[in-house]
Amino acid sequence: MASGESTNLELPFPLETDPVNVHGDIKTLVDRLDIVLPSASYVEIPVVNKSGSTLAAGVPVYVSGHDGTNVEVDIFTPDLTNPILGLIKASTLSDAVGVCVIAGILSGINTSGFTEGATLYVAENGGLDDAIPDGGSPAIGINAFADTANGIIIIGAKGAPTWASLKSGL
Repeated sequence: MASGESTNLELPFPLETDPVNVHGDIKTLVDRLDIVLPSASYVEIPVVNKSGSTLAAGVPVYVSGHDGTNVEVDIFTPDLTNPILGLIKASTLSDAVGVCVIAGILSGINTSGFTEGATLYVAENGGLDDAIPDGGSPAIGINAFADTANGIIIIGAKGAPTWASLKSGL
């Protein structure tokens, strides 16, 4: 069995003196990856909904303040000058703590109104749309899987853009 361990992700690896157990070593590695990778597929932060209404999953939000513990958010609309923070992960009641996915994969939401591969923009009402509304709107992500309950959106990172993401508005 592997007796060495990486310092960053605590992934096991065999040392020169370890007996060979390929099956056990690979199984241990896969078990650790199952723990590490799901949390590495997105960046999220806790937020307080200050919109005055329930925020549905997938609603774009911006930072409206801070309560001393959590970032406060409100619904983002294209007419605002504030930058988009991300998309709400799950339905969040007014004044309740929820989760905002800032970058990465947001799954388990209704994306049935969009075609797979479509660039998603912030709609005039603060929802999502696959067409740029009149007056323009920033792109927020790409619809990776269209489904009524298990849809997937890949949210573009806002801090370290690539040339391709700048060209597409992410």
